[in-house]
Amino acid sequence: TLLDATESSPALRVTHLEMLKGVGNHAYDDVLEIPIIDNRPTEDLLADQLEEALKNYPKSNAVLVRRHGLYVWGDSWEQAKAQCESFDYLFECAVKMKSMGLDSALRPVTVNYHAESRG
Repeated sequence: TLLDATESSPALRVTHLEMLKGVGNHAYDDVLEIPIIDNRPTEDLLADQLEEALKNYPKSNAVLVRRHGLYVWGDSWEQAKAQCESFDYLFECAVKMKSMGLDSALRPVTVNYHAESRG
């Protein structure tokens, strides 16, 4: 949530980063949206916001809790751990991109990748 100075954004958006594949259900050029919910004094008080976030972002397998951290889930602890490592990388990239004046939610102006045909 360091990327949202207003602390009002409903989600963090990231696109065109290779590690999007590591969070599941996403490809390099998809837009990953990680919902952001407000922190509360105890975790049980997050339930209503979490339920709403899951309805609004059905492809998400993680939620950011503002000024707290990340919750990630998967089909197993191993999958959740691998996804968590991918999210960590993506967040680090997003922070670095912002420090360089780049928006991690935007498609690059020039995209130089091509599917080469084999003949």
